[in-house]
Amino acid sequence: MGCTHIEINKQLVKEEYIKIKPILKLFDIFNANGTKNRKVTWFASLKLKINRYMKKINIVVIDLNRIYILLEYNWLVKHNLEVN
Repeated sequence: MGCTHIEINKQLVKEEYIKIKPILKLFDIFNANGTKNRKVTWFASLKLKINRYMKKINIVVIDLNRIYILLEYNWLVKHNLEVN
């Protein structure tokens, strides 16, 4: 199944002063193991750059503990990225 959205840690958002906006229609997200996470209430618009690839994305803000960012499984498959 994999991660269902691109997610950023709320602590990183706070530390880096990333501007966030409220989500008008709340929705659930699911963890990589298929368990339900909390409802998402905030998002940020960021530019994602990997090597020569760059794209503006909306990324949901949640508590990821010690992880900074999780990339959505379908996004990784679509862009065929090699991840270490």
